[in-house]
Amino acid sequence: MLPTLKEVKQIENNFPTTWQTVIFRNYGMVKTKLIAKVLSCQEKVVKIEAKRLGLKKIKYNADWQKKGYITIIRNNWYLLSFSQLCTILNFTEQKLEFVLQNEDFLGYKLGDFKPNVQEIKYSPLTKEEIEKTDKIRLEVEKYLLTKSTAPFKFFKKGFSKGVAFATKTTKMVHGYLTPCGDVFSIDSKNYMPTALLKEYAKKGINAVWVHGLLSSLSYYPFCPELCVGYENRRKKLQKLVDKCGKYGIKVYLYFNEPRALPIDKSKNYSHLIGREENGVAHLCFERKEVQDYLYSAVKDLFSNVK
Repeated sequence: MLPTLKEVKQIENNFPTTWQTVIFRNYGMVKTKLIAKVLSCQEKVVKIEAKRLGLKKIKYNADWQKKGYITIIRNNWYLLSFSQLCTILNFTEQKLEFVLQNEDFLGYKLGDFKPNVQEIKYSPLTKEEIEKTDKIRLEVEKYLLTKSTAPFKFFKKGFSKGVAFATKTTKMVHGYLTPCGDVFSIDSKNYMPTALLKEYAKKGINAVWVHGLLSSLSYYPFCPELCVGYENRRKKLQKLVDKCGKYGIKVYLYFNEPRALPIDKSKNYSHLIGREENGVAHLCFERKEVQDYLYSAVKDLFSNVK
């Protein structure tokens, strides 16, 4: 379930119109056709208005939607409705719900609610609004990012910092761009490429830790549809283990279990539920059935991935 809507004081708008804020916060990070779809206008209108805002030099960078989508969510959380947010992210509602719940509990970090806002649509600027926008453009053009500070450029040059845990024998990091949700639904080359592992090895790093979601890596008896494809995810995990092993790096999985069930899927397990909130039912760890699941799921996972 998506976070509940809440009436809050609207953020101050720094532009003559709110739809200009949408363009300003997303241009270069989101495909112009998606921005146009949100604003119910033509794609060429978005490009014209972006230029009017001083964003002419900003080039589209697909890495934002692939690796920086959390920033896009944060940029638009107080601005767009759930429907428009899904559109600009190119997410289904189910995917947005999953990200908010499982990307290191992003939904809680956003306040555990969604500001209730009106949908934003494009409308032509008035003469007065154009004059105000022209003044804004002159200021914006002074502070545009240069090529030397382009987003994600550091990812192509390697890394040298980020040690999160160290002992006399272990130096462990969490990858800069390693996701926290359904990590093994994507190829590790997207978040932990060979170039990064080589750099880590040079720095003496011999371990990486990755968020694991047990219901996506082992059979989940309480809601089998949540574990569909877990065998393929195990293959991707094994591939990552093997790749890291070539550089003397071990992979550690971090689990925060047992995870909650959607309330509508928990009816047959009411005797296992500790509490319900925000549309999910939390499994009680003290129940033997839950303990048995955790034991067998972890054992089966590490009997098959080594």
